[in-house]
Amino acid sequence: MQIVYLPKTKKHLKKIDKKYLPRIFEAIELLVKTPDSGKSLVGRLHGKRSLKVWPYRVVYSIQPKQSLIVIEAVQHRKDIYR
Repeated sequence: MQIVYLPKTKKHLKKIDKKYLPRIFEAIELLVKTPDSGKSLVGRLHGKRSLKVWPYRVVYSIQPKQSLIVIEAVQHRKDIYR
């Protein structure tokens, strides 16, 4: 699987405190081996998954036909689902 970041996700990452970035990127890289490790979301985010990297959340989707993991958002847990 290949990881792809949406343009808005790159903007989110620039706003995150630098001390959290290594843990976030490490968790995202682990998705290549276990893409289903995140929690399935419901409601308006149905079909997407959420990965906890305290205090942030990574929202992503899996596109198995293209072998892609699309990172759709990385934001603080209090803001991500708004």
